[in-house]
Amino acid sequence: MVTGTRRRQIHPTARASIAPPRRPEVETIRMPEGGVLRPADAIGWQRLAGNRATEQLIRQAAGDRTKRAAPPAGPTAQRAPVPGTIATTATDEQDLVRQWHAEGRATENQLTDRLYFHRHPGAEGTRLTPGSPAATEWLDVRQTVVRPALTSAPASPAGPTPTEPPHPAAEAGAGDPIQTALDAGEDLFELAHQVGGSMIDAVADFLGVGPETVQNADRQQPEVVVDVPAEAPAPAHERGDAFKNQRDNNSAHVEAGVSCSPTSFTMALIDLHGGNEESVRARAVELIKERGGNTKYTQTEELIIELLQVVDWKKATAERPAYFWEPAGWAAWAQKTYGGSYYKDPNAQQYVASLFPMTGGSAAETYAGCYTREQWEPVVKALAAGAVATAQGGFTSSGHVVDIVDAGDAGVTINDPYGLWLKGTSYRIMNGEKAPVLGAGDRATLERRATTNPELLPMYERSSAGQATEGIDAWGRRNFYSWDDVQTVKLGKWISVLRAG
Repeated sequence: MVTGTRRRQIHPTARASIAPPRRPEVETIRMPEGGVLRPADAIGWQRLAGNRATEQLIRQAAGDRTKRAAPPAGPTAQRAPVPGTIATTATDEQDLVRQWHAEGRATENQLTDRLYFHRHPGAEGTRLTPGSPAATEWLDVRQTVVRPALTSAPASPAGPTPTEPPHPAAEAGAGDPIQTALDAGEDLFELAHQVGGSMIDAVADFLGVGPETVQNADRQQPEVVVDVPAEAPAPAHERGDAFKNQRDNNSAHVEAGVSCSPTSFTMALIDLHGGNEESVRARAVELIKERGGNTKYTQTEELIIELLQVVDWKKATAERPAYFWEPAGWAAWAQKTYGGSYYKDPNAQQYVASLFPMTGGSAAETYAGCYTREQWEPVVKALAAGAVATAQGGFTSSGHVVDIVDAGDAGVTINDPYGLWLKGTSYRIMNGEKAPVLGAGDRATLERRATTNPELLPMYERSSAGQATEGIDAWGRRNFYSWDDVQTVKLGKWISVLRAG
């Protein structure tokens, strides 16, 4: 039995049973402990800081491993040249390199910097753009002058020339350090081909291989298997989820403020279709077109109002008399009572519902003068069996219709398309407007209304304090009424029940 307390089924999120990704996620630049630089570190740095900064960090990490100062960043170095005569031949330049090498410890790149700026004494401090003619010359200086000079140079007084350590795979004697890195899930090979220029040399040096090994290699990057969580299933639609605010309606037939009945009927109709509002809209448009009405409305409840107005009611009573309390006289009575506003009548709504795919036959019931738990018993049973319902009460002087969400021993839960009713025949909290500051009595009523909607009290606190206003178009969503409240507001002057058929 439904008791007025909303229940939701929790749907656990399924996850695919596949391996996690190995690709590193680099958010900040950190030097590795002990100066041990992994290829993955270089990848992350390159993507974050660019080629030149990556080469500098590679050199710096290599230098930290041997407890020496980090060298400048390859072709972006800023060392000033040694004063003297500029060498004019490769032999002279190699002699200079040997001389500088003999004076103390220096890396290959430091010597290349020194010789390059020795050639161009006016360019001290200039940063060389990767791929530029200047950067190309710098690489040529290192390849054709510095490296041959160091090959034939005697050991320096301070010890052997400090060189960048090879990739761990090379130290271990592996035959193909690039493939070893790729097999480990590292992405240096792809990175080198993408960025080109000096990065190829930086990666080659880091791996302990020649640039041509990186440039000319053709290897397949191993497939990376990613743990992708399966998309969580959409939560099942529950009766009452299809809340509508009547105060923003724009029908040509009725003002928004008095369109409560067709708006509540629309909520019930969508609930009856399992929350498939698009299906309801599509069928409404089809029926309106058949009857020559206006299908340009944007809101579903406006389309339903239009449909209720364009039906030939004399023909309807003859076609399906079971939906009307007195088929021969109902149309004349409704015309006199409603002035042609058939959208207000529960019998008219039940007939229109029968034109939709989820209803049919005579699957509708109407009750009147039901204000107690005992009188609501057939409605409670119908709701428990999956039916939907709307009901009229004395919320206002002219009466007001709401959508019934649940009913049980504790009371009734409604969707009120106008707002949150507290007492009297006027509303103090209306959909789409900020809530006023309430006194103690009204605050107690608000807390009772919130029994079946935990969002109401936090929303009221924010709104009454003049803070964020999101959600205030739904003050009437899932308001709870005890049976004492039902009797006070006379909820049940009439009750329309619709069943799937």
